[in-house]
Amino acid sequence: MRRLLHYTLAAALTAAPLAAQDEGEDSSGGLLVGFLEDTLSGENRNIQVTGLEGALSSRATIERLTVSDDEGAWLTIEDAVLDWNRLALIRGNFSVNALSAGLIRVERTPNAAQPDPELPAPEAAPFQLPELPVSIGIGEIRA
Repeated sequence: MRRLLHYTLAAALTAAPLAAQDEGEDSSGGLLVGFLEDTLSGENRNIQVTGLEGALSSRATIERLTVSDDEGAWLTIEDAVLDWNRLALIRGNFSVNALSAGLIRVERTPNAAQPDPELPAPEAAPFQLPELPVSIGIGEIRA
């Protein structure tokens, strides 16, 4: 579950700078928030993003991110911040100075009655980093 927390926080904050931001709409709507919610949500997982700001700047913030299943919200992340180096992408690096959250609240374990087909199988396997089109460097993760 810890890996899912990291993936959810990282995906939410790293996908934001890579998509176009709709400046004309409020923080609860817009094209980018819809893109994030649709991309990160699955069959038994609903993601809601509130207060996304600075998606294309070197400091992106999300006021609140919730992950829900059929039983309701089980994960809440508040005051998430991605401080990253945009120019590093030109060199093929995704360089994160700091990835942080003011609060990470896990209410319960997610509903496992219907496993999400998008999640990896739970069997034990040796740790291996996935192949990505860019290298990733993270300076600090804090909550």
